[in-house]
Amino acid sequence: MTIMRHRLGTLILVIGIGVLAWSATVYLWKDPFTTVYTAYEQRKLERKLDQQFERWPSDPKPVRRGGAPKPPVDVRREVRQYRLTSDEGDAVARLRIPRLDLDAVVVNGTSSPDLRRGPGRHMETFMPGEGRLVYIAGHRTTFGAPFSDIDKLRRGDRILLELPYA
Repeated sequence: MTIMRHRLGTLILVIGIGVLAWSATVYLWKDPFTTVYTAYEQRKLERKLDQQFERWPSDPKPVRRGGAPKPPVDVRREVRQYRLTSDEGDAVARLRIPRLDLDAVVVNGTSSPDLRRGPGRHMETFMPGEGRLVYIAGHRTTFGAPFSDIDKLRRGDRILLELPYA
């Protein structure tokens, strides 16, 4: 009976140390398994987004003449077309936040499978350029944790959202 208690105590101790080690790993370096999966999915999404950028008919960008910028181009029609033809799970934009060292492809949708692949645009919101709110969600501790350091953002920090139309 004493040997069984000793073995059970050792097993519980080993499991406890394992749980602590795993917790420290996740806390310090994010969840390695979900991070690898998200990195793989982000590479696939990036290829698809690059293809969309290549296929999208491009207009010349506004050019400065005489020191004054040209008035912004109205892209509402293109934005609406893009939103209506983008399905849930599609790569729709590239999100760059220099302060967070974040460069990620945004997925259309915020379901669990969508957010496992990267940050997601809430389907009930609009696309940039429509003059309405755009909500982007993402994980803070797993699946690449794109927003793990979001509390480091400060007023005036640059947040760039690149889409095929603008």
